[in-house]
Amino acid sequence: MKGEQSCQNKWPSPFVVVCGLLLLLSFFKYVSSPFQWLALGVVVVDIIPEVLKAIASLRNLELDINILMLIAAGGSVFLKDYWEAGTIVFLLNISKWLETRASHRAAAVMSTLLSIAPQTVVLANTGEEVNTKEVMVNTRLAVKAGTMIPIDGVVVDGNRELEEKALIGESFPVSKQVDSNVRVISLLKLPL
Repeated sequence: MKGEQSCQNKWPSPFVVVCGLLLLLSFFKYVSSPFQWLALGVVVVDIIPEVLKAIASLRNLELDINILMLIAAGGSVFLKDYWEAGTIVFLLNISKWLETRASHRAAAVMSTLLSIAPQTVVLANTGEEVNTKEVMVNTRLAVKAGTMIPIDGVVVDGNRELEEKALIGESFPVSKQVDSNVRVISLLKLPL
């Protein structure tokens, strides 16, 4: 992954684009009344995937956004407010696309951050260097000044300042003492 972006998340799905175009064209209902039916077309274009998702949610005994959207859009259609129903469907689809895109970007950033983390650690008891994936819970590690923290943990001996710029974006030294939590890729500062 390493910061790459999937093409499918870059643009909304064809369903969302068609819904948007139909909804936009339905604004002409003020010029000619047959255009109001285009808003109903927005609901028709997206109804099948949403009904399938709602059925899956009901099988799991969950009330989610798909069921709520069907209730809201169905109520609007029942009240013959087709533009409102189309708007509900379109806005929900845009929000799902934005959520997917944001979560993909967050995953790409986390992947990039974790790729700069050290892949090996030094065991405090033996001085042996091992892969970070082989470290067990409650294993004591030695971290040298000027290096990055290889895995999340708790300080058990000593005190020093860390720079957590890669995590929080600010280059503030953070003082860490015994029992302080430390996070992966924090930089253990050199003593003055």
